[in-house]
Amino acid sequence: MTNSDSQPEIEYLFVYGTLRTDISRPVNSDLLGETTDRVEKATMQAALYDIGEYPGLILSADPSDRVIGEVFHIKPGQTKRLLDQLDRYEGMSSANDVRGQYRREIREVNCNDGRLSAWVYVYNWPIENLVRIDSGDYLQYLRSKYRDQFTHNL
Repeated sequence: MTNSDSQPEIEYLFVYGTLRTDISRPVNSDLLGETTDRVEKATMQAALYDIGEYPGLILSADPSDRVIGEVFHIKPGQTKRLLDQLDRYEGMSSANDVRGQYRREIREVNCNDGRLSAWVYVYNWPIENLVRIDSGDYLQYLRSKYRDQFTHNL
C-alpha cells in the first residue's frame, strides 16, 4: 500500500540505511528526534543494494533474505509531518509518482515485540549493475567497505 491523502495511521517507521541512529545526519536527530519517541532493532524480509551514497531495499519472496534496521515509534499526531518530510528526503515527488527512486509502503517487520506493520521506503529503480549487500546490514557493509578502502590506499 502506498501513501495517499487518506493514508492509514501506521505508528511505526522501519529504516535500514542513512536514517539509522548510528549514522549522524541532521534529519536523524532533528526530524526523527522530534517526531518519534523510541527505537528498537528490527528486520524485514527483503534484499539490500548499494545505490552509491545510500542503500536501496528491494522486496523479496525468499525467506532467507533479511534486511537489518531499526523501527521507530511515531509520536501521536506526528505521522503526516514525519512522512511529508521523509518523502522529500527520499526523493519522492508525490505519493502517486511511480517514477520516483523510492516508494513508501506499509510492510511487516520483525522486532522484539513480534511482528508489526511499519512504513518503509522501497527502492523503485532497476537493480542491474548494483552491488548486493549480502549481509542485509548497511552499517556492517559501510564499516567493511571503508576499512577495505583504507587498507588498499596504504
